[in-house]
Amino acid sequence: MQNNSTDEITTNFIERFNKLLSEYTGTYAELANALGLKSKSNITKYANGSLNISLKMLSKIADFFEVSPVWLIGFTDDKNFKFK
Repeated sequence: MQNNSTDEITTNFIERFNKLLSEYTGTYAELANALGLKSKSNITKYANGSLNISLKMLSKIADFFEVSPVWLIGFTDDKNFKFK
């Protein structure tokens, strides 16, 4: 069972990932390939929360879209946040 913090992180990721997808001009197949996914359906599964995101995939998505992983999970409103 997930706790509220995990639920909030998941909700934030889904919301922000969908925002990035709405701005993305490529296809899901191209994105899946760039992220090293075997299937473009995984993009949809991440976007609707039916597939849990690993830290490794979170990092790949953040790198691809040139955003901070901590922004992607809702810990900051700064898309380009960097730890010092």
